[in-house]
Amino acid sequence: MAVALGKNCLKWCYNCNMPIINAKKCPKCGSEAQTVPVSAPWDLRPAFKKDIALIRRLADEEYGTGCGRDLIPDDRVVILNDNSRGSDSVEIVIDGYVVGMIRFKYDMRWHITLDIAGFRRVLPHLEKHRVIASHSGVFMMKKTSNLLAKGVMECDPDSVSGDRVAVVSDKGELISCGTLTMSPSEIAVAERGMAVRVKETNKGYRNNDVPVNWEQTIRWNRPVMDGLVSEAIAYIKKMMKEYSHIPAAISFSGGKDSQAVLMLFKDARMRVKVIFADTGLEYPETVDFVKSYVGNSGMKLYVTEASFENFLNNMKTFGPPAEGYRWCCKTNKLSAIAAAESEIFPNGSLQFVGQRRYESKNRMRNGKVFRNQWVSNQVVVAPIQEWNALHVWMYILMRKEPFNPKYSEGMPRIGCMLCPFMSLAEIETNKHSSEKFDRWYQAIEDYGRSRGMPDEWMTYHLWRYRELPQRVYDEVGPLCGKSYEELTKRTLPPARQPLKVRLQEGYSPCVLGYSVEAGLSRPVDVNRLYGFSKILGQDTELEKDSYLSIANITVYAEGAIISKGSDLKDVKKAIRTVFELLIKSEECCGCRQCSSRCTTGALTVENDRVEIDPSKCISCRKCLCTCPSLKYSTD
Repeated sequence: MAVALGKNCLKWCYNCNMPIINAKKCPKCGSEAQTVPVSAPWDLRPAFKKDIALIRRLADEEYGTGCGRDLIPDDRVVILNDNSRGSDSVEIVIDGYVVGMIRFKYDMRWHITLDIAGFRRVLPHLEKHRVIASHSGVFMMKKTSNLLAKGVMECDPDSVSGDRVAVVSDKGELISCGTLTMSPSEIAVAERGMAVRVKETNKGYRNNDVPVNWEQTIRWNRPVMDGLVSEAIAYIKKMMKEYSHIPAAISFSGGKDSQAVLMLFKDARMRVKVIFADTGLEYPETVDFVKSYVGNSGMKLYVTEASFENFLNNMKTFGPPAEGYRWCCKTNKLSAIAAAESEIFPNGSLQFVGQRRYESKNRMRNGKVFRNQWVSNQVVVAPIQEWNALHVWMYILMRKEPFNPKYSEGMPRIGCMLCPFMSLAEIETNKHSSEKFDRWYQAIEDYGRSRGMPDEWMTYHLWRYRELPQRVYDEVGPLCGKSYEELTKRTLPPARQPLKVRLQEGYSPCVLGYSVEAGLSRPVDVNRLYGFSKILGQDTELEKDSYLSIANITVYAEGAIISKGSDLKDVKKAIRTVFELLIKSEECCGCRQCSSRCTTGALTVENDRVEIDPSKCISCRKCLCTCPSLKYSTD
């Protein structure tokens, strides 16, 4: 179920038929604005032409020709609420009412379901999913709340049990809508029982034929938006003053949120550097938009690029990115940011980002100012943290600014080409959108085959989950007829085992302290590790191809570690540190997190792998930082 990450900012003036943002009264007529009961998370956006065309087509197909135009006339403002009632679902708001929902299911098709307000609109052309109740049936509904089978005069023969249907009187009046609990053939012969479980009745709704468009909506909501903009600019200036000792920059992704931040700087007549971290996984349209938009802003654009080829190689080790397992954000996005930070801002920076609380729980918890654990000398500021997506869009439309063309294709968010957090609809829509997309998807297929995953793992995009959620299986299982185990079992082991460590601790009387033994999951190259041991600045002894001693720790080539000392915590910590060195040596993903922190040039990345020049290492240990390979090797 979707979680509320902020307040519901959407109200409506039913006199003017206009959405009202963050105001108790309509700025046009002064009447009380009513809260629109949309579902959490309330991160709203305008419907663009492609969205509207899709909804109209679905309504025509599902309910009858002409229903699409009935549902959405040309002279209306349409607002969408993504993921409102679960994954891949979008609520539709028209004339101040939630009229229904569209959802992309695992049959790889969009589906539409109307609420009572939607059935009211399409009634003139409603041909399908309609149940006609007799006069006595309508009378009995007042007592039982639901429609009994004996009260049904006619039922759409193409409907099936479980469908949402409209209940219409024999005079053609809409009575209610609900769930069909019997098949039409069962209703025809039933002597008793409930035919429709009523969800909503046709009460409390008012027809509103007042036309309204986005231009009018923006004009009357402008005072609120001007206030939000002024507040955000004042906050930016405050933070610039507070952190005046370090340079400021905007982190621009090409999406709407970071664009809004850049627009705030433009409105404030402030010019700073703009950093675009090209992850190597961007849509071509995004790259083009970033360059053109920043080029017209009068600000200096710095582009830092991550390696797409390195990403494909890392996928062989880590597997596909998944929900809760987005290693790619560390290796391709944050690595590019870290590289830019070390090159452009060696003493740190104040980075303004387009983060908003409505996007996720983590972003809600971050607050407006925080430090990035992956880029330690960077202070991050989110001036639109409290904004809803609708605020962002109204700001962009108010200023009549161009925006990333991918939004016009119906995408609610712009990220990487194949992010595990993309919806099924986005993945299917963007298939074969570029040569990189095809190579990425081929790499996922290759990984699946190498691990013996079933075909459905690709067909239904189950690679997005490290552990298949039950809710997803409940939808996929009936479609393919396979058990949970059949869909999730890896029948082949990885070609190369990931490096992991297991501790076995015990008291060793011979050293009057603790001796902790650790087993590694496979043999290691102690000769290569010898170079990285310089980072610790401790005495070392190498027996080539056999073992390496670092102070009181010994690493054996066949895959074992022994650490000794008088304090158990220190002994364990020492093993952890040496294991991190092993990860750098054996499992490097080429992210440049550690090399970007090296001030002497001892660490460099060559052929997407970190290398060390021990003669330049001063054992400062700054490179012992958060490491993607370490995090995901132990995940």
